[in-house]
Amino acid sequence: MNESFKNHLLDIFPLDIAHSLINSLSGPEERAALLNTDKISDEMFLSLFKSATPHPFVPHAYYYDKEIDDLGKHELHDFGAFYLQDPSAMIPASLLPVTNSDLVLDMCAAPGGKTIQVSRTMNNEGIIIANDISAARAKELSRNVERMGRKNIIVTNNNFEKFVPNLQNTFDAILLDAPCSGSGMGRKIPAILDEWSLAKVQKFASLQQVMIVNAYKYLKPGGTLIYSTCSFSPEENEEIISHLLANTDAELISVPTINGEYRPQNRPETLYLLPSLFKGEGQFIAMIKKTGEKIITFSKQTSTKFVYRDITYLLPTNYAIPALFYLVRPGLELGRQERYGFVPSHHYARASTSDESYALTNEEKNRYLSGETLQVRGDLPNGYHVVSYQGFAIGLVKNVNGVLKNHYPKGLRR
Repeated sequence: MNESFKNHLLDIFPLDIAHSLINSLSGPEERAALLNTDKISDEMFLSLFKSATPHPFVPHAYYYDKEIDDLGKHELHDFGAFYLQDPSAMIPASLLPVTNSDLVLDMCAAPGGKTIQVSRTMNNEGIIIANDISAARAKELSRNVERMGRKNIIVTNNNFEKFVPNLQNTFDAILLDAPCSGSGMGRKIPAILDEWSLAKVQKFASLQQVMIVNAYKYLKPGGTLIYSTCSFSPEENEEIISHLLANTDAELISVPTINGEYRPQNRPETLYLLPSLFKGEGQFIAMIKKTGEKIITFSKQTSTKFVYRDITYLLPTNYAIPALFYLVRPGLELGRQERYGFVPSHHYARASTSDESYALTNEEKNRYLSGETLQVRGDLPNGYHVVSYQGFAIGLVKNVNGVLKNHYPKGLRR
């Protein structure tokens, strides 16, 4: 890391905190897995991965040792059983107060960990608008939504740096994990600390000022906004909160106590998670409330099907998607009508349960994941079927007179 960054930390934090933080940034990064409890239980996960230990704050989340359990290469990761994420980055989404009848906005959602976490909390009900300004990152977010089989997420590719008047007072809850200089990720990406500059911090701070005010305007009365960054710089953190409070009627509420937190003296309602104090990477978190009484968005959960660009989608509630959204994945993708009938999608298979699926043996599963065709065992009607392995719905086949044509996506094959 460069000297200007070290001096920056020494200016920000008490000397003992700053020195321990600097020393910690040369250590290894921490890793954690958030379980998709629709697919895997805590008991099953713990029985499979011996290095797993519970996250101290986030339910159904576990630290793990990559040298013992390389979860990213395990087939259960491909099956959507868990999402790998920094342990500190899991906390903002766990603080967002949401119900199954809410409309939620994740303004900078890619690659998708926070969105998926909130979707799990909402039990796949309500609606989450998961947005990213980058088209490539929005596609990555969309792939993760598909892999995890989530049903209440609309992936968009909008620019929320520009205020959208039609969205004012719209969302019950908002996550703004703002673009930042990224110094809190220095253990994971050491080049960030080598290339750090105050000019970069100030550039992001200008963007963050705009985005947090826009986010607050999008929030409904009575709603909650969580602002977070992976930066150690107050210019991107406490000062952004001060800017919001000076320019709106926002109310800052205290983040719940987290063991290992550091609270800045000028904004003790907010907190930092420092790698020297908390087992995770760097994170700043603030919670903001909008005055007024919250009104329920979706009083009845009535699912709705619709067609977008020749593909049929399903949402868990009757929500009219605003025409201004640039849509990447507007809900649960069911499939498309082709010349010879309806062809279900991989997303549909991943969102299915294994109850009515065609169960594969271990050998068949390995052949299926490599893209091979299979032979039917017993009786199975012609047509499309979800296939599963040990209770995990993993994809689709088409039975044609006893031959199972493989519909596992080519880009996922092993």
